[in-house]
Amino acid sequence: CGRYEIRTWSPGVHDTFLDAFLFSHSLGCRKAELVRYMLSNISWLTPDLDEGDATLDWLSRVDDSWWCCMATVCSKTDYDNTKYGAQRMWFKVDSSDPWNIASRLLARERQGRTPGRQSSCVRVCDRRHTPLFCDPSTGLGVTGKILDGWLDTVKSTYVTGPIAQYLTWHSGRVTLASSLVACNKDWG
Repeated sequence: CGRYEIRTWSPGVHDTFLDAFLFSHSLGCRKAELVRYMLSNISWLTPDLDEGDATLDWLSRVDDSWWCCMATVCSKTDYDNTKYGAQRMWFKVDSSDPWNIASRLLARERQGRTPGRQSSCVRVCDRRHTPLFCDPSTGLGVTGKILDGWLDTVKSTYVTGPIAQYLTWHSGRVTLASSLVACNKDWG
């Protein structure tokens, strides 16, 4: 992220927290879902929507005209209790936007911010077993407890007053829902 202000955190923890936090806000996913995402949930597609295996060569070709397609993990049902929320979500890569989730996920893949990497790319056959978000100190997938601890550190560093008690991982879901309602658009 460029600025690492929490002195007790490594750059890896800073980046992993920011990526998970932005991911939560972009997809509206719950904390319990964040820990279930694997690299295999991500596909990289050309502007013509051609999909290839996420090899080092394929990832090196991804640029701002490409798409990140996220296969979401199974979630709770919708408000009518009729279908689950495991729909594919599409994000266009925009390297000019530091908050663009597709660009951050691409950087995460290219820079090897996942465990067990011998090179800068996880073998295609290992993607379904490789967590998207890992604790850099252990190389293991993050847990809800780790995510809560990181968020508590951020809140104690940057948030003052009573508002801190209301900021949780669920806040990302609320923020996304509020933004969609503010669009005043018929979604049906």
